[in-house]
Amino acid sequence: MFAYRAEGFAALGDPTRRAIFARIAERPRAVGELATELPVSRPAVSQHLKVLKEAGLGFQHLVKCHVYLANMDDYAAMNAAYGSYFTDRVPARTTMQAAALVGGAGVEIGCIAFKNLSRISVVRPPAGSLPAPLGPYSPAVWAGDTLYVSGMGGQDPATKTVGESVEAQATQTIANITTTLKAAGLGVSDVKWAQGYATRVDEAAALDGALGRAVTAPHGLVSVPRLPGPIRAELTFVAAKGASTTAYVAATPDPAGDIAAQARKAFEGLAVRLRQLGLGLSDAVLVTMYLTDVADLAKANAAFLEAFPKDAPARITIAVQPQGAERIRLTAVAAR
Repeated sequence: MFAYRAEGFAALGDPTRRAIFARIAERPRAVGELATELPVSRPAVSQHLKVLKEAGLGFQHLVKCHVYLANMDDYAAMNAAYGSYFTDRVPARTTMQAAALVGGAGVEIGCIAFKNLSRISVVRPPAGSLPAPLGPYSPAVWAGDTLYVSGMGGQDPATKTVGESVEAQATQTIANITTTLKAAGLGVSDVKWAQGYATRVDEAAALDGALGRAVTAPHGLVSVPRLPGPIRAELTFVAAKGASTTAYVAATPDPAGDIAAQARKAFEGLAVRLRQLGLGLSDAVLVTMYLTDVADLAKANAAFLEAFPKDAPARITIAVQPQGAERIRLTAVAAR
């Protein structure tokens, strides 16, 4: 699990720090106990604890999580474990099955945290206006002036049916999200970023087109093997009141060349998109790297480290279903 927060980022970008955070979330632990449980020294544990303390992060600060499963059959078990970490408000959430996870993991979780608890609140649309949730998550959560919307599918809340075509599912999904935005006092014109997931590669272009017609904001789209329930399309939005100080970008994939060449071009494209917004790679706080083969990780890592030689942002890496000859897609969040 990683988390970045809206005022100072990447406290949980380090895997050892994530392991420490998970353990102390269960119960208080001494430095010596943590050092015994983990393959790190006492001084290293102390340093990690210092970073976490300075970040001021806790589960109560989480506003949006992405859950990537290796197998959607584990959805119920994941929900039970995930829900046990929240005693009151639960974050917005998007869940999907990845084609594969790094290191043979069964689950990867990425979360966004917001420091000011007084400015975190849940948006609750009128009862019956949305499909029943399939797990412990909120429809949408305010973090200051930014609204994080849960991933939603195309089930009709009145009939409980899902359309046959991906276009019909996309239309209903956007209607469900619009209902949520309206409950927050927003509309589709306030959307700053949209991410789509299609379970069938041959339907990805249709979903991408429907998403592009629905919102003018930047968006990304990948194909994944499965989504929760019977849906074949899932969308998740980020919206905001007025202008946002956070930028969301996607690098256009270039399928030419091997993975090393594609990865370099992808990060170069990311830099170009950020420059167009008056930003640079140094402003990136989160990069999501979608690979079509986890065996390409080493070469993709080399391009990542070339792009971020120091102070690298938090990162999510999962495998997705290939679209054509492309081997990598990137999205990024940057803060002014």
